[in-house]
Amino acid sequence: MSYNKRNKYSAVKVKDDGITFDSKLEHKRYRELKLLRSAGKIRNLRVHVRHELDTPSGPIGKYEVDFQYEEPACKGSAWNEVFEDCKGVMTPLSKWKIKHFESQYFCIVNIIRK
Repeated sequence: MSYNKRNKYSAVKVKDDGITFDSKLEHKRYRELKLLRSAGKIRNLRVHVRHELDTPSGPIGKYEVDFQYEEPACKGSAWNEVFEDCKGVMTPLSKWKIKHFESQYFCIVNIIRK
């Protein structure tokens, strides 16, 4: 694990398991999710998953969730897809991308904050 220089929002990049995380908050959440995966509480953990943002006239960009995984549904043997994004600062652009993503993919993005 190594620490690099700060970005414009004072976040410090962290590298662990060959993955570069944009902040200590994101890295901390990754470590928590790894423990949950080891305990069998979640499965199919993916990091920095990119999704297309579309309109009826075509693609307009991409949105990258920090974490995507599955957790057991309340009842039965089904699993629910979970999307998470770690945010220290919510910019107008990030708010718009999250709303667009949620609307397009019929889901909710859990925002992880300090």
